[in-house]
Amino acid sequence: MNEITLNALINLFALFLVINKSKKEDAIRNFSLYLHQHFGISDNNDYLKLFEELLELYGIDGEPAFPVDMVEEAYKISTNIRSYLRKDEQVMVLIRFLELVKSGNQSKAKVLFETLSNVFEISKSEVDKFVAFIYYTSTDQINTPDYLLINCNEKPVQNKYRHIYEKNIDGELLFLRSSLIGNYIFIFHGKEYLTIDGNPIIPGRFYAFREGSIIRGPRISPVYYTDIAAGFIDQDLSPTFVFSGEKIEYKFKKSDNGLHRFSFSEKSGQLIAIMGGSGVGKSTLLNILNGNIPVNHGKVRINQFDIYEQKQDIEGLIGYVPQDDLLFEDLTVWENLYFSASLCFDHLPRSAIEQKVERVLHELELSSLKELNVGSPINKIISGGQRKRLNVALELIREPAILFVDEPTSGLSSTDSEKVMLLLKQQARKGKLIIVNIHQPSSVIFKLFDKLWVMDSGGRIIYTGNPLDAIIYFKTEVNHVNARNSECVTCGNVNPEQVLEIVETKKIDNSGNFLPERRFTPEYWYDQYLKNTKVKKEQIPGSAAGLPPTDSKKPGWSKQFRIFFERNLRIKFTDHPYLFINLLEAPILAVIVAYFTHFSETDKYIFFENKSLISYLFMSIVVVLFMGMSVSAEEIIKDRKILKRESFLNLSRFSYLNSKILFLVLLSAFQTFSFVLIANLILGIHDMMITYWLILFSVSVFSNLLGLNISSAFDSVVAIYILIPLLLIPQILLCGVIVKFDDLQSKNVEKDAVPITGEIMASRWAFEALAVNQFKNNRYMAHFFELEKEMAQARFRSEILTTELIGQVDLVDGLTRLNPEYSGDDKSSRKLQIIKNEIEKLDNEKVLPEFQFKESLMPGKFNFDIAELTKTHLNQLKDFHNQRYQKVKSEKDQLIYHLNKEKGDQFLSDQKMKFHNKSLEVLVLNSETTPFYRETPYGYMQKIAPIYKDPDFTNGRAHFLASQKNLFGYAIDTFIFNVGMIWLMSSFLYIALYYNWLRKMLRISIQYKNIKSFFENGKQEN
Repeated sequence: MNEITLNALINLFALFLVINKSKKEDAIRNFSLYLHQHFGISDNNDYLKLFEELLELYGIDGEPAFPVDMVEEAYKISTNIRSYLRKDEQVMVLIRFLELVKSGNQSKAKVLFETLSNVFEISKSEVDKFVAFIYYTSTDQINTPDYLLINCNEKPVQNKYRHIYEKNIDGELLFLRSSLIGNYIFIFHGKEYLTIDGNPIIPGRFYAFREGSIIRGPRISPVYYTDIAAGFIDQDLSPTFVFSGEKIEYKFKKSDNGLHRFSFSEKSGQLIAIMGGSGVGKSTLLNILNGNIPVNHGKVRINQFDIYEQKQDIEGLIGYVPQDDLLFEDLTVWENLYFSASLCFDHLPRSAIEQKVERVLHELELSSLKELNVGSPINKIISGGQRKRLNVALELIREPAILFVDEPTSGLSSTDSEKVMLLLKQQARKGKLIIVNIHQPSSVIFKLFDKLWVMDSGGRIIYTGNPLDAIIYFKTEVNHVNARNSECVTCGNVNPEQVLEIVETKKIDNSGNFLPERRFTPEYWYDQYLKNTKVKKEQIPGSAAGLPPTDSKKPGWSKQFRIFFERNLRIKFTDHPYLFINLLEAPILAVIVAYFTHFSETDKYIFFENKSLISYLFMSIVVVLFMGMSVSAEEIIKDRKILKRESFLNLSRFSYLNSKILFLVLLSAFQTFSFVLIANLILGIHDMMITYWLILFSVSVFSNLLGLNISSAFDSVVAIYILIPLLLIPQILLCGVIVKFDDLQSKNVEKDAVPITGEIMASRWAFEALAVNQFKNNRYMAHFFELEKEMAQARFRSEILTTELIGQVDLVDGLTRLNPEYSGDDKSSRKLQIIKNEIEKLDNEKVLPEFQFKESLMPGKFNFDIAELTKTHLNQLKDFHNQRYQKVKSEKDQLIYHLNKEKGDQFLSDQKMKFHNKSLEVLVLNSETTPFYRETPYGYMQKIAPIYKDPDFTNGRAHFLASQKNLFGYAIDTFIFNVGMIWLMSSFLYIALYYNWLRKMLRISIQYKNIKSFFENGKQEN
């Protein structure tokens, strides 16, 4: 209040006292008390001198110094100061004037009083309540629930006023609640010596009863603010509930820390603070009480419902605001609150949810900011205090019965801290139970608490009770001087830091220096607490069997999915740099990759001559792997704190993950489509748009899911981006281009197949599908592929395989006849086994009758006659496959003839130049390889023309660049099979993501290392 306003009030006081015909001495004394009580002014000589001059001016002892209409003068003064006084200050002035005229000429002051109430716009019903309060003589005057009476009547007269029994009080304490004041006021009538906040209470004079105030007397129990607040709340709000813990205990693994045995029982309608030094276990206690951490022993209940065993019953009753920021920085204030509310009120229409959002924003004074993006805690758009209030609003909009808040004032200014705590206090007044962690509260905040729990090291509760009594308790325990004084008698402030200073007092050595050891150990304080404290079990009639009502109801998984997806879209579309980069990244990379792989030896570009097509196929896969992983790697880790809250609310992880995946799938579809469209256009790849896109899109989705898995598993963005190259490089090396699979293949394998290291690489399946599809299904090769395949198989058998086998038979036969001992050595045995195995394979094709002397192809049985019979059979096979080759070649020649005749002589030549590629043909035919086959202990493994070779396996495995895969007796086209394999791998990653397997494996490995280290340290100590 400024000086001008105070001077106007002094003038108004003088007018009232003159009209009331008060004695000058009484008027000065009353005004002096008013200055001290209302403004805390002790040095008031200047104001008293001014007041005395005004009394004489208005004629308190006679006639006024000049003619004056005092009612008109009072009207002018009150009108002028009205805009400078808060409503509660206006009301307090009015009540004080009521008190002043009580002992004077009331009829003369009535007109002045009515003038003042009209100017201040105080209704007649409110004025009547104030009159009844000041002029109270009997309970008939206070027949409304806005009054509370404390007296020694054990059975008070049945009436609407509220009552608290105090058997030892000599007199009556009357409390009044008014919405205009915000707090309570009281007046005492009686002979009992009472004090409020250390100052004597004068009977017949009213006092404000604010948060943290205590009325004490030598013969009565202290009257706390929370007692009066509960006296009003309990009868207004129904049902009231009890939150209790019975001998709860929790210990961390291999540690005595956590929470030592603790019991409590607290009613609703309170603001409870948990105070203690850093690391004493305040957050652990909050997480135990909110159900995040199950106790090792004991029960935590809401009424009779166990919060751990009956989670479904209490769903929606508990709210938790962690210390971490839970806001989406790219959403507005309104959107943050709206999406949070949408996930909690399934039964409400959108309009009702929007109304709730508007109401909460208005209550929290955030309405003017609702269109602003919240920004990050570093790049602030709204202030820290506004962020904290919005974080609290995310839970308040659900209206939980119990709200836990971790460090609500951390990092805030004193003003913002008070705003946040007043907000929480208002919720307690509405019947909620609010429990907060706090480290160093100010005096104002400390007085807001109804209860205080003090914690010491190791998770020991060492005090529970009234906050101001805590100071007295600890000062008394250590024999402080003035131990009974909890606050400054002059200013009324308290020093909450005294509590922790006393608890953590250090020992002093003989030189007066502090020692590291504490004077009072945590065990000492805990033992004192157990001796001095008994938990009072609150019993609320009619409430123990049920639960407080809740309006919260989470949506089903499908609706949650829609809400999560809409929220994710809003976030992405608001982040313009994100959109810009991800929408332009693929087209730009397409131009870069296509430009540098657009090879031409002449001025005219010819697709057939492009030697860099394989590089393009390879780089396309690398690009989509990189884009898919980079866009998804931060998707979950940046929501980690928010996911904890949504897990606390039992929201669907399935819906959340699918909303992320759907967005990434849509983004990947666009990125791969734009990449293929632009790059294929530049390189002149025709008619392959859909197949290229499907393969690269499949790889991109695989990469998205791989990125989401590491995003879910790790807690550090740095670790994720270090890991990305470790995941990408194997995909690059083992796609079949950089490292040849033949070089990785064991020399002793029986069947030809890609090594297992290659089988688990999505890049291998993608590159093979692209290469095979481009070669097999281009417009030129589509005419001849099946014919070329049959010709290649027949030619390999007639010109290479049978010829080599005949030579080996001659070799073994010749060496055996020259040296009979040769027939029994390992080399002879191995060669005969190879000949036998290869003849069996050829006979299994059933093109000729089987060779009847296969069992004679072994040492001891093999001789010249068997050799001749074997060569005869092999020559028959050779002739058959040669004839087969000639027949198919003739069919191909006829096809070429008809096509040229129908389309023109240049048709096939033009198609070959436009759609076929020479370098790709070299790759899939392996035509630059000198050995056409590789000898193994089991036979000859074909290496020439792998695309024309049928797989050796029937379980889907095959050699690299096979044109088909055999599975369960069916031949499946490589393109279809490989795309299916990529989606199968993606499905595995999806399941791993849903169940968080990678994160669980990391935790298990860390635990294993810790256990191993523990035992190793134990052995060293022994």
